[in-house]
Amino acid sequence: MTYPTTNSASDIWSLRDVYKAVAGNNWPEIISYSLSSSATTVDEGDTFTVTLNTTSLADGTSVPYTITGIDSTDLSSGSITGNFTITGGTGTLSFTLSEDQTTEGTETLTLSLDNGKDSVSVTVNDTSEDVIVATGGTVTDTTIGGVDYRIHTFTSSGTFDVSSAPAGSTVDALVVAGGGGGGAGSFAGGGGAGGFRTVTNFAITTGSKTVTVGNGGGRNTDSGIQGSSGSDSVFHTITSVGGGGGGSRASFADSGRNGGSGGGGSREYGSPGSGITGQGNNGGSGAESGGGGGGASQSGGNGSNATNPFPNTVGFGGDGQSSSISGSSVTYAGGGGGGGGESSGAGGTGGGGVGGTSNSYGGTGNAPGDGVPNTGGGGGGHGEKTYGASGGSGIVIIRYLI
Repeated sequence: MTYPTTNSASDIWSLRDVYKAVAGNNWPEIISYSLSSSATTVDEGDTFTVTLNTTSLADGTSVPYTITGIDSTDLSSGSITGNFTITGGTGTLSFTLSEDQTTEGTETLTLSLDNGKDSVSVTVNDTSEDVIVATGGTVTDTTIGGVDYRIHTFTSSGTFDVSSAPAGSTVDALVVAGGGGGGAGSFAGGGGAGGFRTVTNFAITTGSKTVTVGNGGGRNTDSGIQGSSGSDSVFHTITSVGGGGGGSRASFADSGRNGGSGGGGSREYGSPGSGITGQGNNGGSGAESGGGGGGASQSGGNGSNATNPFPNTVGFGGDGQSSSISGSSVTYAGGGGGGGGESSGAGGTGGGGVGGTSNSYGGTGNAPGDGVPNTGGGGGGHGEKTYGASGGSGIVIIRYLI
């Protein structure tokens, strides 16, 4: 065997040269593998690439890989298993994470070469959890009984816009209509409360849902016209009916109007308005004093027939109904009190206005009270020849798990 000669230090043979000289140029090529990712952390919906750099691999060589730490459903493009195809020493693959609307928490995706030569990991943030995403109204978050809720409160009309609603999504809702206005003239009837409705596990999908917050019936100065009824409140397909107006002094206007809860009848035995089952109750009958408007949980009280002293027992407004949908117990939809002589009917709990008194029969001539805004309370009936009070506006509250 002939070995090449060397004439300087720079010509000293390497071990590789010696082996080639001995083995006839059959020295094995050294193959290397190195993986890298375009991102170390990604969100669901993002796309990233993984690059395999190699040495001494021929073009067209397939290098198999396997991904662990996620499921195949977590990828909207790319595969859990597959191959890099080498061109010019490099292979590149792209992967897109699914926005699967499933709560999984943070995951670690690890791509490993099947030959065990290298691996690379990417952190996947769980940004598309299986919760409702919506806007509209005043938005607050609260914890009730250890459960987290998002609450949308509408005190005026708007839309509940749902941009994300995983399959089977539901909401709870409270829908209270505007309260009826009280009747006008001597010893008028109180306004009925706005209809009160609650729903639980109400199916919801994406899109804009109408929210209408009903106004209360307006102030009435004409004793020949019944008090104005409140306006309906609406959430999507759920409607609560406005409260009925109270009866006024004139005999042809002395009956309470029908509504979510009915208005009270006025003096001279005006008949009460009827409430709607599941939303409210009837008003009270008039007598020598006005009947109270019905409330969500109680009918309005009847007017008194006592004449000495002049009626001091007046129809009270029916009590409203409490709801804890907001995280605190709040009572809504109380009826307005009837008007009287020296005394007046109390407004029902839940925003009902007090009835007025007369300054002609031993009373002080106090004006009736308006229903409280955003409770759906009925307005008080008046005790003298002035006005019936306004009903309170309604409210819509929507909540869901987060």
